[in-house]
Amino acid sequence: MNHRSSTRSGHWPAVHARASGRLSPRLAAALVLSAAGVAAWALFAAKAPQDERLLPDEARVAAVPAPTSPARPARGCLASGDGFFRARLDGELQMRIDWSNAQMECEGMARPGGDGIRLSFRSAHPQSDGLLILLGIAGLSESSTGRALPANVTIIEETSSRIFGTLGDDKCTVDELRQELVSAWQPRARVYRVSGRGFCTEPALAVGGERSVLMSTFDFAGQVTYDDGDGAARKEERV
Repeated sequence: MNHRSSTRSGHWPAVHARASGRLSPRLAAALVLSAAGVAAWALFAAKAPQDERLLPDEARVAAVPAPTSPARPARGCLASGDGFFRARLDGELQMRIDWSNAQMECEGMARPGGDGIRLSFRSAHPQSDGLLILLGIAGLSESSTGRALPANVTIIEETSSRIFGTLGDDKCTVDELRQELVSAWQPRARVYRVSGRGFCTEPALAVGGERSVLMSTFDFAGQVTYDDGDGAARKEERV
């Protein structure tokens, strides 16, 4: 399939997802909450790390129960209580997002191959519009910080199952990002608080349509979990 021509024409590549196991059960459970969440899981499970374009919503996968994470509170994003997500949306969705720790759920995992991370932020407020924001950030490894990092953005409106994506990581940038270890270091799994801010210069395009959403600015504090399948752990960096 020629993904380049699909991107230029504004259409989404028609690829069916397979349950390849690339997506961790924690993030799978956060995403598989609706038909739109299923499509978002397909995005992560089926594409190569350097591509990360969205899949059509006919892709179907099965939900996986999430294990308990030692750094995850019973409700909300971070156990420390200082998670948040703020963003400005213009275009088809006109809103200013200002989610506090208790108003959202957050998950994160390393990209396959270890070049970067994938983060999700989902509104948990009863009166919200059911938004799910996905960030794919390149150029990072475990515990590292970064500046001017390329990123892609996916915006899912769960109430209507509408999906908007930037079709690549050349339209958004994370100005600055920091990772802080928040769980006991162990080879099996390490949980970090990840915070940063960024912007997009081009909009996210709608799946199967001509509409778009521009997330011009965004700030966040969430979490990312690295496990023993994400590459060799660097024991000398233990805290």
